[in-house]
Parts: sequence; C-alpha cells; structure tokens
Amino acid sequence: MTVPPQVLEYGHSARSREEHAELREDLDELLAAWEHPTETDARNIQQALWASGLMRAAAANSVHIAAYAVVNDNVICTSVTI
Repeated sequence: MTVPPQVLEYGHSARSREEHAELREDLDELLAAWEHPTETDARNIQQALWASGLMRAAAANSVHIAAYAVVNDNVICTSVTI
C-alpha cells in the first residue's frame, strides 16, 4: 500500500528525470491507501510520542505515514541506515 507522503518521499529520492519516471512506474503498480487519516489521527500519534518521552522520535512526515497505517490497519516496513 502506498500513501501520499511516502510516495512523495520516494519520488524525492530520484537522481534524474529518468529515475523519477521509473520510480513513478513502480508506485503505479501498488495499491493506494483507501482510508485517509484525519488531523486528529496524526495529532494523537504525535501526542503519544510526547507522552512516552519520544517527542523527537518521528518527523512530521513519519507521523503522517503512521496515521495512514493506523487507519488502514497496516504495518509499516522501513529500513534504517546507521
């Protein structure tokens, strides 16, 4: 499943016009989220992070993506480079 903030981040990673076109084709084959979170959904996630002492653990886009996952009953898969 794809969601608008994730799609934009993926496209932003392209290094050329050609690569951007290829990435867009990749995303066109995936299912788009059918439910969209409300502002309250995203704010609740951000508040939960603050309440647990993780106030800077997720940037705004990440919180927005997480809100999509919650309202669509999905799991987020990501990779982190350290």
